Amino acid sequence: MATIKCRDQLANQAGFIHTVGGAKFRRADFYRRGGIDVMSVQHMSIAPEYVSFYVAGRRNVDIPVHMNRQGIFVSEDCVNIPAYYWSDGDTHVTLGPYSEIAEARKPDSDTILNTPNQELILFDANEPQYAVAHVPSTKTRIRVWVDHPIEPSNVVIAWG
Repeated sequence: MATIKCRDQLANQAGFIHTVGGAKFRRADFYRRGGIDVMSVQHMSIAPEYVSFYVAGRRNVDIPVHMNRQGIFVSEDCVNIPAYYWSDGDTHVTLGPYSEIAEARKPDSDTILNTPNQELILFDANEPQYAVAHVPSTKTRIRVWVDHPIEPSNVVIAWG
């Protein structure tokens, strides 16, 4: 079973509680775009049982895997990102628009993902939804930074 813990971007910011997949997220620092509440940056701690999680533009996608290699794997519909072993601790994930996430080095993965519903969904084999981000297009550039190529404890995912 996967566990989720979220921390506020700013503890004293106004927001509201939103329940996703049985986990509570405190939404703060959001704004409206096209009639949709858009979260600028989301922070969460996850512990996926199968040591990876996925970013996709829709549900029911084929997960890209490779039996002889480890790391980040991509297809046009999904990004497979390694995670810290759940028994060793949490993987801290940051998700947000590229314009609001400052990373100094080149991303470990840079790809274009199909997002037919104009949303990104973070999930794993057991948890149907860790987070959702609304994106402006049906094709979205995804950049991923990890602090370790096989067992990262910190993952940053920027879209746009």
